[in-house]
Amino acid sequence: MKRIYLILIVLTIQFAQAQTQDLQRAKRLFDRTYYSEAIPVYEKILNNNRSFEVVKNLADSYYYTNDYANAQRNYRFLISKFPEAATAEYYFKYSQTLKASGNYEESNKVMRDYFLSTNDQKAIENLEKENLILENILALGNRFEIKNMVINTPNSEFGAVSYKDKLVFSAVIRKPYTFEKVYKWNNESYLDIMSVSLKNPKIDSIRKFAVELATPLHESNAVFTKNGKTVYFTRNNSKDGVKAKNENKVSMLQIFKAELIDGKWRNVTALPFNSDNYSVEHPALSNDEKTLYFASDMPGSLGSFDIYSVAILGSDYGTPKNLGPTINTDKKEQFPFVSKDNKLYFSSNGHAGYGFMDVFVSEIKNNEFIKPVNVGLPVNSGYDDFSFVIDSDTQHGYFASNRKGGKGGDDIYEISEIQPLIVENLKKS
Repeated sequence: MKRIYLILIVLTIQFAQAQTQDLQRAKRLFDRTYYSEAIPVYEKILNNNRSFEVVKNLADSYYYTNDYANAQRNYRFLISKFPEAATAEYYFKYSQTLKASGNYEESNKVMRDYFLSTNDQKAIENLEKENLILENILALGNRFEIKNMVINTPNSEFGAVSYKDKLVFSAVIRKPYTFEKVYKWNNESYLDIMSVSLKNPKIDSIRKFAVELATPLHESNAVFTKNGKTVYFTRNNSKDGVKAKNENKVSMLQIFKAELIDGKWRNVTALPFNSDNYSVEHPALSNDEKTLYFASDMPGSLGSFDIYSVAILGSDYGTPKNLGPTINTDKKEQFPFVSKDNKLYFSSNGHAGYGFMDVFVSEIKNNEFIKPVNVGLPVNSGYDDFSFVIDSDTQHGYFASNRKGGKGGDDIYEISEIQPLIVENLKKS
């Protein structure tokens, strides 16, 4: 009997040690944003440990890898089991997953109940105003014709722009080879800047846009000057082609510039306001090419990511300027684009939207930004809708979305605007 008792003690100690090791490993993966690898470890732990941190990190890992059904399940448990520990962030994330599943009524109830519990009457009033705005935009019907492009694959494609006779975009074209490095956020290969013929786009004719810009790291979101001789793009922080990480072992994103010389992209240069400690991404140019817009989570941001502008002073740059609370919220704003008719388009999950990232537009008048408006359906959905570009002369453009019905991951959609965005009180309350 004593021997059995001792064996049980040893097994209990070994189990506790294994649990501790799993917890440490899961947290290490989560902190390094290796969400795809963290998920199975947290799922294993969850069988015996349903603590706030375990459930929260598992829910967030599913959220950040776009598995909204599993994220919703875990956020629901988190909020019901730990209502006081769950902050506004987690009620918001839960409400977003509900929107993604089409449950808008329940999504609104979750946020309303949270604001009632905190006695935040102003937030309730704002929620009601936002819902009325969305109903009025919904009353416009479909403002765009959209078409899923033939170049999409089960992996990610986004950030489409036209360059000469090519469509240039960001993509993970294939599955990684067995020993190839992968992006452990989602276990896909790293992104490359790709191109395909605009006249006859086909999957088997997709090629790397420029071999000289390609590295084993992420390259994405290319934007070109009108003369086609300068490109700005996003890449992982790197030193001599090797990924550089900060003290938390995370490689931030940075904006690089390159020049077309004798048919090759040369003088690849990191912009001076990049940093090891925060990301600078998604470049966009003003019409006069004197201003560069971008997204960043640098110190001073109002939310996780904000839209910034910086003056282009020849080969130098001014001081980055936050576009302020008209554009930016306490949530996330990314993927800026400025159209020919001087409108700023960007994606946000902080303004009144139909779920996750929606596309918004703000007119630029006398260097001031007008209150942004949701661009409407069917560009926006309950999923992430982003990297919107449009030619205001032809009303033709592109955007990306990870919505249901696509070919997998993020897909590029070709768009034509068929109805102007004139938002009035079309639907009476």
